[in-house]
Amino acid sequence: MHSVVVAVIVLAGSFGAALAGMAIAPRLPSTHVGHETKRTVELGMGMIATLSGLVLGLLVSTSKSAFDSADTEVKEIAAKLVVLDRVLARYGPETTPVRTELRHYVARKVDEVWGRSSTRAGRRDWSAGVELEDALDRLSDLRPASDVQHVLKGRALALAAEVSQARWLIIEGNVGSVIPRPFLVIVIFWLVVLFMSFGLFAPRNAIAIVALLVCAISVATALFLVMELSQPFGGIIQLPSAAARNALANLGK
Repeated sequence: MHSVVVAVIVLAGSFGAALAGMAIAPRLPSTHVGHETKRTVELGMGMIATLSGLVLGLLVSTSKSAFDSADTEVKEIAAKLVVLDRVLARYGPETTPVRTELRHYVARKVDEVWGRSSTRAGRRDWSAGVELEDALDRLSDLRPASDVQHVLKGRALALAAEVSQARWLIIEGNVGSVIPRPFLVIVIFWLVVLFMSFGLFAPRNAIAIVALLVCAISVATALFLVMELSQPFGGIIQLPSAAARNALANLGK
């Protein structure tokens, strides 16, 4: 689910619930909005507020961990690609086609994630990954002519395996959102109930309405950040591109 959609749903649901509570309160019998009733509702809503705060904190922590993990994986694969390119350069000119393919792959992925192609939400260029795997497989066809080339080939094959593994870790670790939809629905339900209770006992004036609106916006932006951080390659808040662009600048030299 898109982060903006989630934020709009949370804002509309929570603020709408608060306004509904304000509209319902005058129509309730006085016994339903008395001191004892208000105290009971406040105790119950205090528990829900605590649960909501704890869960939102957990969601932010989980999403930030996923974002940081993806950032680390991108830096790792970028560094290994540069090292692999250096090893192949030392091996000899026969590795030029593979080195060209490595640079071509990084250029396509940089354009896909951070360039103009990134506007095509949900579309990924799988052919680039297939070409990379084919290029890495061709390393096994190298025929070392010296002990140095033999050592370099072994090092290149090891790095190729690490690059392939890191690439699939990124793919598998970023399929969909790390926040399950039922989990998100429950949190939104808690927030709607909480804001309705606010509206039931809030004074019906402009200051109270603005305060509730600000609170609703704050909660909506919190869930917006949660959703954005859980989708580091497809959201508005994306991973920094410095590592990938630096790798691209150094490949093939």
